[in-house]
Amino acid sequence: MRGETLFKNPEVFDPEYVPEVFLHRDSQLRQLAFNLKPALMGSSPISCVCLGPPATGKTTAVKYVFRQLEQLEECGNCATAYVNCLFTVSKHQMFARLFERIFGFEPPTNAPFSKLYEVLFKRLVSEGKPLAVALDDANTLETRQLNEIVRLFLKAHEVVEGVKVGVFLITTDPELLARHEFAFVGEVVSEVLFPPYSREELRSILVVRAEAGFFDGVLSGEALEAVTDAAYEVKDLRYGIALLRLAGIEAEKRASRKIEVEDVESAREKSKKALVEKVVKVLSREEKILLRLIYRQSGVGAGNLYREFRKHVRVGYTKFNEVLRRLETLRIVDVVSVCERGVSRRVVGRYDPMIVLSALSSS
Repeated sequence: MRGETLFKNPEVFDPEYVPEVFLHRDSQLRQLAFNLKPALMGSSPISCVCLGPPATGKTTAVKYVFRQLEQLEECGNCATAYVNCLFTVSKHQMFARLFERIFGFEPPTNAPFSKLYEVLFKRLVSEGKPLAVALDDANTLETRQLNEIVRLFLKAHEVVEGVKVGVFLITTDPELLARHEFAFVGEVVSEVLFPPYSREELRSILVVRAEAGFFDGVLSGEALEAVTDAAYEVKDLRYGIALLRLAGIEAEKRASRKIEVEDVESAREKSKKALVEKVVKVLSREEKILLRLIYRQSGVGAGNLYREFRKHVRVGYTKFNEVLRRLETLRIVDVVSVCERGVSRRVVGRYDPMIVLSALSSS
């Protein structure tokens, strides 16, 4: 097998890959296209919140529609931008990325925020370009920080006359719009809902990715079903796509011309440890403390968890909830509602405690 490979096009398994054919999200794509349509006529896109569980196609749908918009001849006067809030820690950093997107080069490192903000929007106005900006993982920002950023976009016309902006928030938090409603005062805001994929929908998407990424006949039917089962078990399409790639690597290690169930099982074991280590690396001190507490007593009630967390970090319940939501967004814990003398919340880990605690100890 030296010099040979099972992969025809390995990039289709990358997390940022946007497929040419996007399955099972026609309704959502139509809604997003409707929200962007005013930009084609020089008006502000309609702001919206893309809401649904992790790995249900929210990010891909927005990127897909943005790409379609950019390919239209008549949209030469519309700008789109995508920002992942998970890796953007300040408003200055966020607008610096937008500056780079619009101008094609990074702003001066010592540029004050007010100047960066004004120059960015004056450029858009001078070119007659409305802006559609997507803020992914919006719920990972603190409430006050996200409110400020949304206002900076939607009230930009009060600073630079003629600015036209629509904000596309991408989130897993069903309560986000209620908490940030005042940031959209005077704005028309729609919700685009992304339900979980069914098993058959997951399978059909994985088939298309496998056909695009592997050579013909490489993936056995049994291996495909094993990957589908694993993805459906955790309700995570991204996990299934990553598992296809890892299973292919495992098959190549065996010098096999076919991916079998044993390759999928081997990939599953290795992926858990690698995924946990990757997540732990991006956590703050407070998030690591809370994660350690959760995995030492999985299934603990949110109230008891907060009291224990307060012994280590002096924060209020609002901040505690924000830290907890980020861990849930990163898919390393689950928060479930249970009926015990009324509805309460319990926090449970998604992985083997030994793997998580080991990753925390070595981080």
